[in-house]
Amino acid sequence: MRGYFFDGCQIEDGKYDREYSASDHADYFKSIFTTGAFTKLDPRACEVTTDGSGLNRYISVAPGRVFISGYCGITDGDDTWHTATLADGRYRVVIRLDLSDDVRAFSCELLHGTATEYPPIVRDGNIYDLCLAQIEIAEYAPTIQDTRLDPELCGTVNIQALPPEPPYYPPGDLPLDLWLYTLFPDTLTPEQREAVEGNPSLRQIWESGRIQGSRAHYGTSSSTGSPLVATMQDGSTFVEKTGAIINVRFTNALNRTAATNLQPNGGTARAIQINGAAVSATNPLVCTANTIISF
Repeated sequence: MRGYFFDGCQIEDGKYDREYSASDHADYFKSIFTTGAFTKLDPRACEVTTDGSGLNRYISVAPGRVFISGYCGITDGDDTWHTATLADGRYRVVIRLDLSDDVRAFSCELLHGTATEYPPIVRDGNIYDLCLAQIEIAEYAPTIQDTRLDPELCGTVNIQALPPEPPYYPPGDLPLDLWLYTLFPDTLTPEQREAVEGNPSLRQIWESGRIQGSRAHYGTSSSTGSPLVATMQDGSTFVEKTGAIINVRFTNALNRTAATNLQPNGGTARAIQINGAAVSATNPLVCTANTIISF
């Protein structure tokens, strides 16, 4: 049986009866932390970004830490690549742990694949790669896909004793994209929508109703009088969605100073209240065009 760690007693010059190697320390720490990037305290840790333009464009890795099987690697922000020196094709940015006797170090590498395939990551023998990002370069212009939250390629550091988070599940509260997808789906960019719809765990959370109480329904209205007729995307009416959040984008400016009703999809018209009181000259409903209001 083994145990860690105990004070050593000197048994002869330079020799102690309790001596520990780097692998002993790694074995201890990997029983506490999972492998991945330390993004919980710093969401930008080890993030791969690009700046500049034209031939003066660079790819860089933000400062941060990773943890691989008990070994800790630290990026200091000095890892950069000038895209003007890179051929078109697909790349991966990896942090590599190499335990070979002649290396015994971490490094940050830009791996080059082919025009259609990303290069393989290495997890064999003494080498273990964490893929921070996948990059496509065309005419010196990089398109970066952040893979730090992908548990198959990188993942985030977690406590071993805690139950693992679902794949891609960001630390802390539900991600902003999921709330926007729930409350204002029509306002999302294609990338934000794909971040939810292309993410099995977030789709499962959304479809399981964990945020059912906050699930909203979105519509548009060009009305300016009463009732304000709204066309809901899912065909819902107030009768069907009592207690739900109704979000309506008003395409025209409003300046209502008298009692006003909202009628979605020909359903029951309901009185609109502002700050708990009916619309009136002293409690008007005023907004500019294309304003989204929640009811």
